[in-house]
Amino acid sequence: LIFVRSGCIDPEDLDTCDDTAIWALDMSTAGDDNGYGANAFPVTNSYKRLERPVFSPDGRRIAFSSYLDAEGFSGADDVATEIFTMDFDTTGLDVNDTNRMVLDRNLERITYTDMADGDPLDGILNSYPSFSADGSTIYFVSTRRAPATTVHGRAIWRVPAEGGLEPEIYFFSRFDDADPSIMPDGRVLLTSTMGFPSATLDAQEAEARARIEQENREAWEEDPINNPLYSQVELDQKAAEERRQLENFEGVMSHIYVFRAP
Repeated sequence: LIFVRSGCIDPEDLDTCDDTAIWALDMSTAGDDNGYGANAFPVTNSYKRLERPVFSPDGRRIAFSSYLDAEGFSGADDVATEIFTMDFDTTGLDVNDTNRMVLDRNLERITYTDMADGDPLDGILNSYPSFSADGSTIYFVSTRRAPATTVHGRAIWRVPAEGGLEPEIYFFSRFDDADPSIMPDGRVLLTSTMGFPSATLDAQEAEARARIEQENREAWEEDPINNPLYSQVELDQKAAEERRQLENFEGVMSHIYVFRAP
């Protein structure tokens, strides 16, 4: 298990707990001595910001997002996060002397994001990395500008896991797309606030019209005086109103989607 752990200059002062490092936990020791005997150890040095580490499918690489203030990575903007990878190799590990293991082993920067006019003042965020099933591709979330829009929302991008190429857009709805997770068959599970597709709204409106017409007829049969039959125009209007209520979820309510690029 890999996770991010805070480091404190002064353990008694939480305000000094700014730096973070990626740590690993040997799951065969998890729970030993109520957790105090578990074998946990760092795999990176401490930096200002490390987030969301994930293993490659073969367990030999780690991807994470970071503003990495490491030597040789000064180009990483301190108001942005980029995607990095490193080897997971415990050669030389001694739980009593972690200095024997190489930290930041084969650390590589995978994304390089340039700020553009209109980008947010707090920088571009590249985060939530996830490896493809064969480990060759990294999918991630970015607030960089997607093509053909001036709306600055998150979208799903992908880049070769070995780096060296510009990322390409993978899923883009002009709304907020996040949390990519690769399924065994290669499809991407994600969340988005893009709302319901038009085909779904059409089907929902048709179902609503049929339901409203049936409920109205049943009420009319029980009490025709107090429950007159709706006209075709009234039925259309009531069904359209239910459709508008679903349309209001767009940009507000998130849904789970499964997607594969054609």
